[in-house]
Amino acid sequence: KEMTPQDIKPEFSEESFREMIKPLLNKEIPSHVWETVHRHKDGSEIPVEVNLQYIDPVNEEPRFVAVVRDITERRNTDAKLRESEQKYRNLIEGSIQGIAIIQDLVLKFANQYLADIFGHESVDGILGKNALELFVAPHDLERIKGYHLARMSGGTAPSQYQFQGTRKDESIIWLEGLATMVEWNGLPAAQVTYIDISERKSLEEQLRHSQKLEAIGRLAGGVAHEFNNMLQIIHGYTGLAMSNIRSPGMATGYLERVNKASERASGLTTQLLAFGRKQKLEIGRASCRERG
Repeated sequence: KEMTPQDIKPEFSEESFREMIKPLLNKEIPSHVWETVHRHKDGSEIPVEVNLQYIDPVNEEPRFVAVVRDITERRNTDAKLRESEQKYRNLIEGSIQGIAIIQDLVLKFANQYLADIFGHESVDGILGKNALELFVAPHDLERIKGYHLARMSGGTAPSQYQFQGTRKDESIIWLEGLATMVEWNGLPAAQVTYIDISERKSLEEQLRHSQKLEAIGRLAGGVAHEFNNMLQIIHGYTGLAMSNIRSPGMATGYLERVNKASERASGLTTQLLAFGRKQKLEIGRASCRERG
């Protein structure tokens, strides 16, 4: 018994076959290629690719020639590839870092988080644009563009760098870029991961400011302490001079003014010592005789 199309595809009808071969008989197309499912001898189904041609050789009867290829392995490979691509896409889209593919300075791919970092509603609004002009602040553009061009030409460029970027609302943010070379559609491209470090930069600036204030405080405290020692000497000797003047006169008035000035200066050193987080020192009269 000869095999018929119904043996390998029971739902296949003569009417559907005639409809399918019309373009071949009319020589509108040289061949008809499609994918379908055929039944194996053991009853199982297998995916196949069918290439059907109509041949009309000289001195021979015209006939149809079908080349059937089992594509089970290709289907399995395609399924695994799609699964892998979906996992990769889920990983990319779920990342809390902005990821971009830049080729010839043009943004070819971006995840949604990248759009969020720069204040754009969707990825569609930024794809196809000049990535560096879109993201990099004008004062950093030449430096970052130099890195990119050097990297693409095989030159030396840092793989990790910091720069200031521009959001859609023109506000400035700090970013860290991590760049590596990849292939995109068979051509070299740069894959760049962007991390928003604005908060970290703000904390670093606060720390530097605090350290500066602490250094100034230590300096002010040291100066105040030394000045306070000199004021004690002035204050002490002024008191001794006043106590040893037998008859009050013009000299006593001068010494009282010196004493009051030293007391006012003492108030200033007290403030400086407080700023320097040192112990508050009080200046007052003391009797040398009582101390022996």
